[in-house]
Amino acid sequence: MALPNTKDRLGSTLSIPRLFALIRSVLPIGLGIFLWLTPAQPGALLQLGPRTRLVLAGIFILYGLYRLVRTIRTQFLAPPPADDID
Repeated sequence: MALPNTKDRLGSTLSIPRLFALIRSVLPIGLGIFLWLTPAQPGALLQLGPRTRLVLAGIFILYGLYRLVRTIRTQFLAPPPADDID
């Protein structure tokens, strides 16, 4: 009879590291959308032209999507079965 592992005993699928990894991947997407949708203000902290804001927003969105895909693959999908050679 196989002994249950920690994940089976605890039954939790969303742990603190997983949640933190999700937040780390969603924040750049949100920042990119914010940069894309808000106009440049005269007294803003980040003085960028419209084209530069769109390029920076696109970079943030692409990076966030890349992190999100990596996070989902590494944290939420089951790992492939190991090939035991023994």
